[in-house]
Amino acid sequence: MRKTAVQLLFLLLPALQVWGLTQPNISVIGDFRSFTGDYKDDEGNDLLKSNNWNSQLNSLELAFNGNLNPYTRADIYIANHGEGFETEEAYVTFLRGLPFKMQLKAGQYLVDFGRLNTVHPHAYSFLDRPLSHRVFFGYDGFKDKGIQASFLLPTSFYSKLSLNLLAGDLFEPHSHGHEEEEVIIDTAMMEEEHGHSERGTKNPIFSSRLSFFFPIGESGNVDFGLSGLYGVYQRHEEENLDLKAQMGAIDMKFKHKPSDYSALTLQSEMIFAKHDIEDEVTEEVTDISTSGFWASIDYQFRKQYNIGFKYDYAPGIFDYTEEVDYGFIPHEEENMTGYAKFDESNFTQSFTLFAGYMIMEETTLIRAAYTKTMYDISESLGIDRSDHYTFALQVVWSLGPHKPHDF
Repeated sequence: MRKTAVQLLFLLLPALQVWGLTQPNISVIGDFRSFTGDYKDDEGNDLLKSNNWNSQLNSLELAFNGNLNPYTRADIYIANHGEGFETEEAYVTFLRGLPFKMQLKAGQYLVDFGRLNTVHPHAYSFLDRPLSHRVFFGYDGFKDKGIQASFLLPTSFYSKLSLNLLAGDLFEPHSHGHEEEEVIIDTAMMEEEHGHSERGTKNPIFSSRLSFFFPIGESGNVDFGLSGLYGVYQRHEEENLDLKAQMGAIDMKFKHKPSDYSALTLQSEMIFAKHDIEDEVTEEVTDISTSGFWASIDYQFRKQYNIGFKYDYAPGIFDYTEEVDYGFIPHEEENMTGYAKFDESNFTQSFTLFAGYMIMEETTLIRAAYTKTMYDISESLGIDRSDHYTFALQVVWSLGPHKPHDF
């Protein structure tokens, strides 16, 4: 079905030109990875890919962007992560003509919960989505179907408020690959443990973000944001008792760009989450609070080079050796990531050194990264997860008029 949808889209493009509509910009972005590391199981045995060079085409993204008329534009992103093409984003944006200078977006899109979530991974200065994002949002980030209304606020500096009404895909069980044997990497294990038989109730999610952007000095700018989310992740039919989830985030990005040849960028984000849970014995409802954090510093010099550092902190035991590197998903019982957002006792953190070389603007990028991942696991759990490293090389290329990235 995915392949048919892509073929149909390509067939329709010539027809759009015949009908006199604006021809969209079409781009292709490839992301190739080669990596190695000292990956071990919980018994200390080397995994098959440990200390071997492993290579794969991490993703291939097709982007279709263009104005439908002077008031609206459409953006479509279709990506293949190794198991076939699927829709990453497909939405229409009403840019002008609405009351109160409002902009309206409708479709499937990456939700502006925090600042980084709306950025596609190939546009990062580092390689991978932060651990906290993968724990709370999943492998592909927080994307959902819905409607977003955004407003510019009457302040002396740039400030914007966005409101989202979403379908609730964030709380659905997620699978990534393995069409014959679907692997759930969301809250399925946690729900089973607490005696819940119903999943995927598709309750709507409400989220918002308030952002401020203002200059600092002659060559600096800062973007500061506050995000919030509320939704029901589990409905209890027998007692009409809903289990709710609430999340918040604080994000910041500072960029000092004294010239076209150098820039210093600082980014950080902290995510807070509170989930209701029901005790399967007493049937009492309590809540679990967890949080995650990431921060990075990136220095660009001589226009084509950059070097930086990233720190990640996430709740739970993130199964980095199984899930992240890059495309293999373990069996459900072997993967701790599904528990992580509910885990108050165990933690995962990592340190990443990265460097990049841009051959010609953003059309060709070569990056390298060394990541050290460490686990803080409660002794009562009885799991011995060894710290490990990953060294990865990345080549990103962009064919076509891929639109430039914001600030």
